[in-house]
Amino acid sequence: MSATDLELASATERLNELRGLYRPRAVPLSEEPLVPGLRFRLDPEAGFEGVWHSPRGRLVSLQARPERPGRWLGLHLELGPLALENVPFLGVVARLAAPRPAAIRMALRSGREDGGFSDQFFQRHLLAQPGEADHLDMISPDRMPDIPATAPWRELVLFFPPTEHLEVSLHDLRIFAP
Repeated sequence: MSATDLELASATERLNELRGLYRPRAVPLSEEPLVPGLRFRLDPEAGFEGVWHSPRGRLVSLQARPERPGRWLGLHLELGPLALENVPFLGVVARLAAPRPAAIRMALRSGREDGGFSDQFFQRHLLAQPGEADHLDMISPDRMPDIPATAPWRELVLFFPPTEHLEVSLHDLRIFAP
């Protein structure tokens, strides 16, 4: 098994842990990990109020409202160093729903040695809408010079709209590479 396979297997284990959590009662929205390696990041200037829970059959359902328009509200999944030297594409499959349409941006975040990071956004937005919808998107690291082949750490980040009341349910999320 390659290092890339091990990192993706580890991320899948984190998602499986959340999948098996079954937390039907609402938990206040914070930056505390939902499970190890998976957490929300909240723009402190927005003053987000909200809750999340993990009902049976879903990874996470989120309700959030900013007091002021924010810059970000992200769900971050740690991917470890995830080597991408020989990875022709990195794909994500998601199933989600929302009572009102919401466009969610998705990025591969790569840490840098200087402590900073860079984001490479996937081309398509995830569209949450009434009724379950499936989404598939891929990026090609070998064709994107902004994605370093190696990085000290990486995350998959789902950026939710940070400026309005939001309700969304993430039913499933899978990450894959050949």
